[in-house]
Amino acid sequence: MVTRYPTVDELARMDTQAVFDHIAQHLLAQGARSTHRLTGDCLYRSAKGRACAVGSIIPDAVYSAAFEHNRITRLFWLLGRPEFRTAHHEFFCDFLLANSTLLTQLMVIHDCGSPGLWSLALRDCADMFGLSAAVIDRYEGIVEPEARDGQGVFEPSAGIVEHEASDVLA
Repeated sequence: MVTRYPTVDELARMDTQAVFDHIAQHLLAQGARSTHRLTGDCLYRSAKGRACAVGSIIPDAVYSAAFEHNRITRLFWLLGRPEFRTAHHEFFCDFLLANSTLLTQLMVIHDCGSPGLWSLALRDCADMFGLSAAVIDRYEGIVEPEARDGQGVFEPSAGIVEHEASDVLA
């Protein structure tokens, strides 16, 4: 379950650290991917009340079911359509663009990494972006510690190289 979707005003006040903290806290509290129950495709918001990394920061005033099954890069196109030409949608489009590198990295963690490895991958992501990983400390031990033996550790920096933004599904 998503901790809480931020409002547009709250999202506007978030700096990079706050965006990371919100998404990391959400992913670790949820402890599972947000996926379609039949296809297994990652979803911004699922019928089970889950949200992916990017889905967790889409305000209710911005979210549309039309976003589902579209890569983050396709959201820019969708947000340019007449039905999404509101101040809130324009702001969110600018927000996605300004935070695209971090958001893409967090999407790779959600979409490609095992939930049991998320805390390690999120720590690596925080290090890569020069962010504090303090939010993760509150969730240590909640997620399965399957990576403690050092095998299969997901390398988030490798995810960006291996998965171009157009290959990453939300």
